[in-house]
Order: sequence, then structure tokens, then C-alpha cells
Amino acid sequence: MDKTSLKAPFDGVIYEKSVEVGDVVSGQMITTVFKIQSKKSRKLILEFDQKYHKVIKIGDVFNYRIDGDTKQYQGKISKIYPYANTKTRKIKAEVLAQDFIVGLFGDGYITTQK
Repeated sequence: MDKTSLKAPFDGVIYEKSVEVGDVVSGQMITTVFKIQSKKSRKLILEFDQKYHKVIKIGDVFNYRIDGDTKQYQGKISKIYPYANTKTRKIKAEVLAQDFIVGLFGDGYITTQK
């Protein structure tokens, strides 16, 4: 019975359940059972053209708007992924945010230190 409890690494809300009561789950199946999100903390994933890979740095300011919202928001780039997508020629970066609904879209611009 000790192995039947699931503990999340943070406080959050389960927003998707992939199995139902009565579904068979075994140790050999790699299955996502629940998807959980933080109650407030969010991570924005943004993409920028690879030609700016030498200019954009962690700590640069990202000014953005969310679709359907006229308010302007601002955050700092906290992570830049170390690869470029060969199909889209885009690099991904992360900006920490608060209180947005997961799955929203928007656009913005990055202010670099140069």
C-alpha cells in the first residue's frame, strides 16, 4: 500500500486526469496519470529567431501582452534553451510569471542590454 500514494513536488491543482477508476495500470507502462500545475507560478515559453542567439541573454527584459488583454506585462528571461529548432530556426526561452491561465497565447518583444 505504501506505493499507492502519489505526492507532487509542489502545491498545485490537477487539471487533467488520463486514467479512470477501473483502468489497468502496471509498472511496465509509462503512462501519465495526472497533469498538475502550480496554483500561481507560471513559466512563459517564448521563441525568437536564431539570428539573435548572440544578442539575447538571460536577464534581458521581455515586454508582452496576452491575447484578449490590453494590459502590458514585463518579465525577465530566466532560461535560454541551448538549441535551435532546425525546422523553424527558432530558439526557446523562459520567463517566469504569475496568475495566468495555462495555454494562453500572446506576443511581445525582448529588450537586450546592448
